[in-house]
Amino acid sequence: MQMIQLGDFVLNKELSTIIINSEEVAIEPKLLELLLLFCDSPNRIISRQEILEQIWQGGVVTDNAINKMIANLRKLLADDPRKPQYLQTVPKRGYRLICSVNYINEDEDKPQTKSFSSNEIHIEAQTEVTDEHCFNEVKQTPSLPLKKKSSLLTSYLVFFLVIACFLLMFTFRSEPTIPTTNTHTLELTRQQGIEYSPLINNAENFLLFLKKDPNNNTTLLWRKDLDSNQEYKVDNGDMRISWLITSDNQADNRNDKNQSLFFIGGNKEECQLYQAQWLSKRKLGNIESLFDCSDGKLLNIKYHKQNHQFYYSVQKEDFQPAQIYKFDIKTATHYVINQPEPLGLGNHDIDISPNGEKLLIMRSDKNYHTQLFTLDLTNQKIEAHKKFNYFVNEAIWYHDSVKVLYHAPPPSHQIISSHLNGSDQQTLVSVSEYLSGDMSLIKDKNSILFSTRTTNYNNRWLTGQNDNSKLGHSIVYDILPALLHQSEYYIFVSKRSGKSQLYYGNYRTGESRILSQLNQYMIFRHIEVSADDQFLLLTNHNKVWKLPLQQLMKDKTSIKSLDEYLIYSSEDHLTAANWLSPKLIALTLRHEGKNQLTIYDVENEKSTKMDQQWSKAISDVKNVAFVYLSKAQDKKNVYKVATSLLTTNNKFETNKIAANQVDVIALDSEYRQLKIHDDHFYFINDHQGKKRLNIVPLKSLNKSQPLSKSNKPKSIIIDDNYGYDISDAGIIISELKSREGDIHRTTRQ
Repeated sequence: MQMIQLGDFVLNKELSTIIINSEEVAIEPKLLELLLLFCDSPNRIISRQEILEQIWQGGVVTDNAINKMIANLRKLLADDPRKPQYLQTVPKRGYRLICSVNYINEDEDKPQTKSFSSNEIHIEAQTEVTDEHCFNEVKQTPSLPLKKKSSLLTSYLVFFLVIACFLLMFTFRSEPTIPTTNTHTLELTRQQGIEYSPLINNAENFLLFLKKDPNNNTTLLWRKDLDSNQEYKVDNGDMRISWLITSDNQADNRNDKNQSLFFIGGNKEECQLYQAQWLSKRKLGNIESLFDCSDGKLLNIKYHKQNHQFYYSVQKEDFQPAQIYKFDIKTATHYVINQPEPLGLGNHDIDISPNGEKLLIMRSDKNYHTQLFTLDLTNQKIEAHKKFNYFVNEAIWYHDSVKVLYHAPPPSHQIISSHLNGSDQQTLVSVSEYLSGDMSLIKDKNSILFSTRTTNYNNRWLTGQNDNSKLGHSIVYDILPALLHQSEYYIFVSKRSGKSQLYYGNYRTGESRILSQLNQYMIFRHIEVSADDQFLLLTNHNKVWKLPLQQLMKDKTSIKSLDEYLIYSSEDHLTAANWLSPKLIALTLRHEGKNQLTIYDVENEKSTKMDQQWSKAISDVKNVAFVYLSKAQDKKNVYKVATSLLTTNNKFETNKIAANQVDVIALDSEYRQLKIHDDHFYFINDHQGKKRLNIVPLKSLNKSQPLSKSNKPKSIIIDDNYGYDISDAGIIISELKSREGDIHRTTRQ
């Protein structure tokens, strides 16, 4: 494993981490590429153009993206640009790394060194420039004469390395690449917080967008005049706007008069389609509800301007396939349209071609693989087109009503244009931030609007071990923490290497190691460690894996594939997974719109569906003799039963539990993400506009016993979270640290 001594820091290329003050900190992939670029050429001035070519490989990015990358690198190294110790700005030329750089190979005794001062360069090891796919290390030329035999051996070695290098170069360069269009991007918003749902009116004289205030979580409508670049809030009364659909209904009108705004709004539990008029640049009025969309989850809606109709995709029940409907404004009537059979996730995304003739439909199967379809709106003919081996959450027509735009597979941050069959692919946009689903066309016939989003979750202690301290300082998110019960380790998921991978860390020393190096892009849903710390339960949306955790940690092995660890898969959506004992796993599956409990016997590889009233089961690692059940329609009570009722001699006898075998425990509060540890219930709910993690001792629920300081319920205010876990060491949570989003447009030079 090669390490790089960078001034006072040590960089681990393999794990994408840097050691700062004895603490291992993860580095986001592109930031790592930038740091390695400087390390490979210390004291050399590297221009912004070279950074663009090397890091984004010719992709189209904004100047601000490079500024952010340089600023983030300085922040990581705690480097003051006014008195730089690491990264020096050379005005009008670029940047230069001015610290010492030593290459250290853990398998060798002597480091490979590049040392210099800011005034002169002394190279101790001459370097040979090679193709980056062939060599990432510096090749040394000895300064002392070698014996003839050694020299001959070295010559043969170099010869074979060169041949291998050329073969690798041919292999890599023969792979098809997606050409980049001559497109540049311009950042339209730079406010703190999230700007999203952008629209530019037909006359292209103003931009509308929604802004989420990071301080109070409210959403406001903003307008930016593109001629003056002036931004201001729009007065829309008490109306809560959540989604902008289209900004006007005039072909070309630079005045606000007679222009309409269609949007989705309503209170927290409501969904209404509204039409409003511009009373002035700063005020909306005459707001009228067109229809109620609260009877399902609205996934997308598009306005057919020529026909005065809306097409929309809606999911009537959670985890049920989405279907497409049409709403006619004139008749106020809804229709189910002709569409591909709603399978898997269903027909979840749509777009209307600019010429108004075709509807673009995205359907994703149960494995989250997406296929494009088109519906001819004149003859109702459906055609199937390109299939993707990943989930495409959004695709839109291009201006010519022939090509389409969609996101490249993660973790790349690119927007691709192609024909419907996937031919003639070109990279239209490439940025450093994550893309969010906000693409729309600008009426200039060439440009598009899109949004970027950066979300950061950090693992930290809520109670116990170093209260409120962070576990790692990743600048990409760390999620789904799971504590081991008998040691000082924890498991978590992170995108430190670009894709979601499993990591394990020691929460006392701060050290962490990668546990998986999966090539496939995965979205993990649940992680839980068995009571004996021997196994790790891991799930995505419909698969369950059981990993030999202790063996993997002992061998320091990185998993390349999960196939051999698969123990269960389902056609239904998996919403929860929990260890009940070393032999039993509780699985909650969404079937026909309802959560249903299945018990899986690990040893006998047998699953049994429980009575339909039960939706979830959990157990206390300190006492696996009992199981605590939840009902789908009852969010306040928990039901305690003996684990022996679920199994006898490791074989299931019945899926029903008699009423007299159940103890009812009333929590007197709605709960979600319910857990139990050491006779304490833990759950999350909302109270007075705040999210809270509640801790309720079982003793406190016994009304006959007086409360004491030790058994009083308590709650902790938290931010949005991505999983939490409890052990004797305390409570660990993955909590939202920051969320930023900006709006961009493409331009052509």
